Amino acid sequence: MKYTSYSYPSGRAEVAAFVVTGGVTEYHVMIHATDPKQTYREQMNVVLDAYAALLKKELSGAVAVFKRYFLSDAANQAELLLAATAESSDCALSVVEQPPLDGTKIALWAYLQTDVQTRVLPNGLYEVKHGVYRQLWMGGSFNRAANSEYQMRLLLNDYAMQLMEEVTLGKTYTLSVDDVNSGDQFYHFNQLQVIKYQLFSLISPENFAGYVRLHYRFFQDETGWHSNYPYARQR
Repeated sequence: MKYTSYSYPSGRAEVAAFVVTGGVTEYHVMIHATDPKQTYREQMNVVLDAYAALLKKELSGAVAVFKRYFLSDAANQAELLLAATAESSDCALSVVEQPPLDGTKIALWAYLQTDVQTRVLPNGLYEVKHGVYRQLWMGGSFNRAANSEYQMRLLLNDYAMQLMEEVTLGKTYTLSVDDVNSGDQFYHFNQLQVIKYQLFSLISPENFAGYVRLHYRFFQDETGWHSNYPYARQR
């Protein structure tokens, strides 16, 4: 691991690099404002300018995978930050209210990699790909349920659904049942194309190892939703 520090006008960046020759190099970057007397807007611009300078020179070729901004007053600061970074929302993003210990109002932690391709998936996840390997990242999610337990349960359930969509949606599966009940009608077939589904449990019964529980439709026009949630296995 290689550690380097860079100084900028009213700012500082600390970079930890795991360099792999002929492979993916990883960077963890912390960027701070250094003048606590500056306004929030001024400190924000210092952090953003330092990050842009790093990407242009010292970290040229690296791609952002994840960013987390630490703010002293997120309720009043996040909107300005998101507006300033809207055109560069190139990765999973997290904004938290956790004031930097040095008395400033904003800091940035960024995780970057080289030799990867990134894109935003239709379900909102961020894909980072190198060869046959994929990473799926999520950031910025929130929930307004009654308490923190429900909020966390719902957030994790949504995340699990997004992940399962990546391994399920649009792929062909072999059903573990022959007759499938769809309201008053029954259909008999051995395989189907999964178009939509709903995951009800991440844990399958022991005798259904390798199966996922699907809520799916047979007709393209959505007139044939099946409702008995059969277990299916990818071909």
